[in-house]
Amino acid sequence: MSNHDGNAAVPGLSAIATAIDVGLRDFMLRVYNYMAAGVGLTGVAGAYGHEYATCRWHLRIRELLAAGLALKTRRRQDDVAGAL
Repeated sequence: MSNHDGNAAVPGLSAIATAIDVGLRDFMLRVYNYMAAGVGLTGVAGAYGHEYATCRWHLRIRELLAAGLALKTRRRQDDVAGAL
């Protein structure tokens, strides 16, 4: 296994190079944190959008089918009443 200490100074590097490495590491951690937050937000928005779209359309189709069935039944009753 590796026993890597990411904060240890590398022998032979100057203080300026070490400061640049630390600054770059901090910057990249911020970038990765923003990217992770963006991926998480995208996942939440996608899950909400999927749930909203499927539930709403499912209910709307059910309402339309029920209304069509009621209209068809009503027409049949009117036809039977008109035939008498």
